[in-house]
Amino acid sequence: MYPIPVISYTKRIDDAWAYKIGVPDTRVKWSFAKNHEVEGFATLNGFTGNVNDGLDVYKVEYSGTLRQTSVLLGLGYNFNFLKNFKATLNGGYSVYNSLQLQDYDNEEIYDFEIPNSFYLNVGVKYIFKSKTNVKRLY
Repeated sequence: MYPIPVISYTKRIDDAWAYKIGVPDTRVKWSFAKNHEVEGFATLNGFTGNVNDGLDVYKVEYSGTLRQTSVLLGLGYNFNFLKNFKATLNGGYSVYNSLQLQDYDNEEIYDFEIPNSFYLNVGVKYIFKSKTNVKRLY
């Protein structure tokens, strides 16, 4: 197991365009009106969890870790409303999916073989007020 590094470079080109290049998240954003933004993105995502109690796989009990990793490419739309709220709509395609059960020596016990697919994510975010007067880079 290895950690996902958090490295990024952010730049605002002008009032309408900004980009962020890094790992695990790369984005390009275009603000085409006061409260409307469109962005393209590529992200690396995943989780690792311990399975301490026995889990039956092919009638044999195992313990170890459950690991999921995915690479997503997509487009998003953000709409800011009521001063501190943001509605989001993101859609895209998972170009890489991996979900495995491994023992504590990192040997694969079972691969779930999840196919690549399209996805849609819709949500509402609350933006906490910043105490600084610095304009956001991205």
